[in-house]
Amino acid sequence: MNLAVRWTTRAAVQLEEAGLYLERARLGAGIEFVDQVEAILQVAAEHHTIFPRVPGVPGKEVRRGLVLKYGYWVIYESDSNGLLVLAVWHGAREPEGWRAEP
Repeated sequence: MNLAVRWTTRAAVQLEEAGLYLERARLGAGIEFVDQVEAILQVAAEHHTIFPRVPGVPGKEVRRGLVLKYGYWVIYESDSNGLLVLAVWHGAREPEGWRAEP
């Protein structure tokens, strides 16, 4: 079953900022990055438990898929309404920072 994918405003901004940063660093990298994020979400929408749960998030179904080449985590919550993308977070940043309020 394909679940609907929704984005928090914060996660959408993070995706845009990361894509622009990567595109400035290397032509085509931003587009490639966004394509890989979309591929992760497509797999998650079809098989929402395929990616590992985020440790330390009790009571919620929060999972993360890794964009291998770029080191970013796509962090999402799944429920009966679909997937909600919570963050697009680089693995070298403060690990718990994705939870902080903007």
